[in-house]
Amino acid sequence: MPILRLSYFSLPARLKACFAYLSFYPKVEQINCEYLVYLWIGEGFIPAGEGQWDVAWDCINHLANLCLLQVWDRYEDRPGCKLTNYCRTRDFLHDLAITISKQNKYIFSVEEASCKGENDDCYRILLGIKDVNDAQISERHPVSLRTLSLSQNWWITSIPGNLFTAMRGLRVLDLSGTGIAKFPQSLERIKFLKVLNLNDTEIEKVPKCVRHLKSFLFLALPQGCMKLPIWINEIKCLQHLECKGVRRMPKGMSNMIALRTLHLHWLELSSEHDGFMRPEDFVNITQLQELWTVKELELPKKMTTMKDLESLILLRFTTGSWICDMANLRELELKCCGGSD
Repeated sequence: MPILRLSYFSLPARLKACFAYLSFYPKVEQINCEYLVYLWIGEGFIPAGEGQWDVAWDCINHLANLCLLQVWDRYEDRPGCKLTNYCRTRDFLHDLAITISKQNKYIFSVEEASCKGENDDCYRILLGIKDVNDAQISERHPVSLRTLSLSQNWWITSIPGNLFTAMRGLRVLDLSGTGIAKFPQSLERIKFLKVLNLNDTEIEKVPKCVRHLKSFLFLALPQGCMKLPIWINEIKCLQHLECKGVRRMPKGMSNMIALRTLHLHWLELSSEHDGFMRPEDFVNITQLQELWTVKELELPKKMTTMKDLESLILLRFTTGSWICDMANLRELELKCCGGSD
């Protein structure tokens, strides 16, 4: 452990924070690197700016090169088999991250008795996957809280109405894998919330209180949420939107030019002026990286104007030879696609 500490203390301040944050996850848990990058940015470890994504990925690569983080590729079990980077910490490295976090009151976990009673001014709370109930949620009101995770507690079905009243500084809220079906209105008071993960919950529509959160970077919706509200385009800062259950998207989505990643599965695009997105409307979303659909449509040649497009995955789309003109593409996957010329 002393040798490992020496490796930690030789890190720059930014990397120290990023490494300590890994203690928030169980030792063997596989972490999606793309999601981890959003968490680091949401927490403020990575300074805002045009090059923040390069800086964040450099942090992952730096920690991996120093053997403080294990990174590997694997295929996800979903249509198209998108190759995704995963990472984790193991053994003594994870123990070191936990020790550092406890010393700085960075983390509180209900699964670790040694942490109990020490979380009055902690920064992150993980209500872990063991015997957590609604009452334990209502007991926690730390003002300095930055991250709250209830992930994989499927028996949690509700959130106390006043839970977020004192959590004005919350940046990350992870409710994935819970039985929560409704949001308290007090969520709209969290003006600095940047990451909201609702994957695998019982929520069927985007909560209205989300409309008042203007600092959003990351929003993941469950499969059962099959419709996006018209006002979704008001969240101008949104950079990642995951809505696998949505089939038709409001036309105003084309104005969300900050979107870097758009994860869809069964999108149906319109061919008429009926208030829903058409293929040519994607031209304005210059950072679009993933597009999924089961309805075969012809992509417009206008997409060659998307100069910043780096990654494009198409499922059952008709494409033309013009796609070769998109010189900045780093990644191109075509699944079951036809060619028009």
